[in-house]
Amino acid sequence: MKSRRTRKAQRGGVSDADAARLAESMRRTRNKEGQIIHCLTQLRRFALCMKGGDASRLAQFCYNLGRLQELCMETTHPEVWWKPVEPLLKAGAWDELLAYIEELRKLIGVEYDEPTLAKGCA
Repeated sequence: MKSRRTRKAQRGGVSDADAARLAESMRRTRNKEGQIIHCLTQLRRFALCMKGGDASRLAQFCYNLGRLQELCMETTHPEVWWKPVEPLLKAGAWDELLAYIEELRKLIGVEYDEPTLAKGCA
C-alpha cells in the first residue's frame, strides 16, 4: 500500500507539481538567467547577514525574493515563494531559510555568483 505524504514531505517543502512547474518556467526564462542568479545569490547573502544579526537586510531580502518570483514567472504561486519563507523569517530560523534557498537554487538549476557572495554584509 502506498503511503500518503503531505506536499511538503514530497520534496522538502516543494511539491512535485510545483517543482515541475518551476522547471518549465526556467526553460522559458533562460534569457533572464543572469538576473535570476543575481537575485538568488542576494537571497543567500542577505540570509547569511540576518543570521549574523544584521536585521537591516530584511527589506532587501524580500525585494529579491519578489523579483526572483517575477523573473521565474511564478507570481500566482505564493506557496512556493512566500508561504514557506515568512514563518522562517518571523522565527529567525536562519539555517532552515538557507536550506530552503538552496532547495530553490537546485530546482532552478543555477549556481550562486561567488563574487557577490564574497561581498558579505558590506
